[in-house]
Amino acid sequence: MFEELIEKYGLTGARPEFYSAWTGQFDADFSGWLSRAYLEDVNARYTRLGDEAFGALCTAAGALAENPELCALAAYSRGLLFESGLNEDYLALLGFPRPHTGIQLLDDFFGLLVHLSGIPVVEQRYARRGIPLEYMQASYNSVRIWVNSFKAFYGRWGHDRERPRMVYIEHLRIIRIGRLEFETNWFSGKIVILRSRKDGTVLALSEGGIPVRQDGRISGTNDIWDGKCWYTVFDETQAYYKGHVILPEGSVSPYVSVCLKSEWEPVARRGQNSVNIHIPRDGRLDIQEAMESIRRACAFYPEYFPERDFRTFECHTWLFDPQMAEILGDSSNIVRFQRLFYLFPEATDDGGVRTGAFTEAPFDLLTWQPETTLQRRVIEHYQAGGHMFAAGGFILPEGEMPPRQRN
Repeated sequence: MFEELIEKYGLTGARPEFYSAWTGQFDADFSGWLSRAYLEDVNARYTRLGDEAFGALCTAAGALAENPELCALAAYSRGLLFESGLNEDYLALLGFPRPHTGIQLLDDFFGLLVHLSGIPVVEQRYARRGIPLEYMQASYNSVRIWVNSFKAFYGRWGHDRERPRMVYIEHLRIIRIGRLEFETNWFSGKIVILRSRKDGTVLALSEGGIPVRQDGRISGTNDIWDGKCWYTVFDETQAYYKGHVILPEGSVSPYVSVCLKSEWEPVARRGQNSVNIHIPRDGRLDIQEAMESIRRACAFYPEYFPERDFRTFECHTWLFDPQMAEILGDSSNIVRFQRLFYLFPEATDDGGVRTGAFTEAPFDLLTWQPETTLQRRVIEHYQAGGHMFAAGGFILPEGEMPPRQRN
């Protein structure tokens, strides 16, 4: 159906099955979703773009309205995203087509215009769950963040790099609650979380077969490999769990512990329901606001998603580099946020700190002129021969922040 269109406009970004994944009927008239009145309503209630960015979006909508072929593709895409009933993970995997028409604003905003056409469907999804629309309004704030980030990166207005996450917002997989975003998911940490039946203290054991360097980090972190690394072991019987302990600051102990099942109950392990925490890039990370978000989320998910029975909150971020206290000091909000969590190591690199604290554009960190205290301290750390990396962390929904740990 779209073969000629793919060739004519050099469509990129979507898997081939995107164009055949849905066989339903759709109305090729997409003009209603491109009217200024519709976009003004969406912007007033949800996206809240600034005047210049919103003007660029409307210009793109006008250019799309004048192209019947792309309007037909937009209508099909809307049907696929919002009427096909396909699983959100599959929709995210399919990607999304980006046209190359020679009209920059149209190319850059085509995907966002399609996503915004689904606002009425998303409102219905919130209504079916009984979730107040204030949560939807907060979640769509990400659009403004991404459009502004696009401008900072490319020097022009657009929206092109976060489309899979748009799918999760539209399917209520990502919801913003206060300062933080929360994503229903499955626990991905390669650890087993246990809790003392006696006093509620928490302990994490590593899964088996993971190579660990002498410094307690996973071999390969920062692409540094240790020829003398050792491998974790894990064993579970009817009577006990046995494995290497994950220390709460995020390293692996070389010692094996045996935890009797009569004394320790399982809480969560890889593949079980969890809620992943994201930190939107739209202001300082106030620790009290972050804690309040987590507390609200603890009540939110049992009320609106009772079928999930989630076991833990998890977060994966460069903010969890255990070196942060040394780099920034104990009073830093980043360090205080980190200490809400029980950390666990992952084989990562410094990509997170480069994009989170600096920019997504290629650059030489050692010659970067710092504009913030965070940038200056990170650069000093690298100038001293250091590295930075990301890590994971968890909080138990019914527990304390941070989880009470065994001494």
